[in-house]
Amino acid sequence: MGRAVQVVGPKGIGKTVLLANLAQENKFVFVPASGLRRKELAEILVNRLRQSTSGNIQYFIDSEGAFSSLVQAWKVTPAFTIVLDDCLDRNFISDLLGAVGGVDSTRRLIYSGRVASESLGHSTVAVPSFTIEEVKQFVLATIGQTMADSEMNGIHEASQGNPLFLRYYLASPTREINKTLAEFESALWNAVEPRGREIIECLCIASVPLSVDDLNILLSGAETSADEVLKELEKVHFFVRYDSIGYTVVNDHLRETVMNGLQSHPHRHSYYARRVASVLQQRRDYMEAYFALDIAREYDKAQQIAAAAQFDAAVSGDQRGLAQILESSLAHFRDHKDVERTVLDLLTLYQAKQHLGDLAGAINALGEARY
Repeated sequence: MGRAVQVVGPKGIGKTVLLANLAQENKFVFVPASGLRRKELAEILVNRLRQSTSGNIQYFIDSEGAFSSLVQAWKVTPAFTIVLDDCLDRNFISDLLGAVGGVDSTRRLIYSGRVASESLGHSTVAVPSFTIEEVKQFVLATIGQTMADSEMNGIHEASQGNPLFLRYYLASPTREINKTLAEFESALWNAVEPRGREIIECLCIASVPLSVDDLNILLSGAETSADEVLKELEKVHFFVRYDSIGYTVVNDHLRETVMNGLQSHPHRHSYYARRVASVLQQRRDYMEAYFALDIAREYDKAQQIAAAAQFDAAVSGDQRGLAQILESSLAHFRDHKDVERTVLDLLTLYQAKQHLGDLAGAINALGEARY
């Protein structure tokens, strides 16, 4: 493999299972990248590469330091294959490969996403859907029995050969063939006990990994023991994964399903968003606290920490996050006809867009500021 390889396919098609098994069989470095920002992703990769050379664990204050250390670790580690599952930040991949001079026969990269990025020029592998024969094998392996050909054909047509759809369909007590993948997913997590649902919703709202201590505070406060939280996490293991920096949901499509459900219950969404944002602020993670409040439409509370969130993003070198905060804040300032703050944020957005290489966005921001 002389180039980086991107593995693509729709949600539930089996990208994660394929790459996890591939990494396990070949001792590749497998990292679930869903929900991780630039600093966290670089930090995890640094430490995973250092493990192969018995290096000590490193922690970083900002993304620039983490990224620089990753470039160094890449260059001094003799041989490896990194597998980034569900990596949505293609700029991270482009910047990394540009800084290290690309991949070669001993230092390789595989990453996955739903849609191929042609601009990177990497080889693309599309994960195929199940054939009718593979659906039959999956059904037999899952429930221990076969079905009539007519029913099997209906399942294959409804699922379009999607393994996750099949998994949810076969686990459903009613097996309603007309349900969508999101509906099956939603029904499954809605059937979880209340404490488990709280955990899942908080993890989805936070968007970044949370520790047991964080979840302890979110569930009930100091009177809840860590053992109780861990028992609840075990009950929802189907939805949750753990790595060295905490707990998060297993994939982005589960997060999408849960967040869409919360949008239909704005009071519940606001309640948990405020709690999650409070915990994140205690961790001094103002940027993620801002996003949690903003998505829940807690705009006034979000604006109270907007300046801290912008500073957080700027110091960590997360220009993409900074641009998102500025664009959201600008909508607020325009509505309130705050001309001075609007102009200041537009000028800052102009600089952020330049850093991101978005020249059209930078010109638009500067043009509006001048107007």
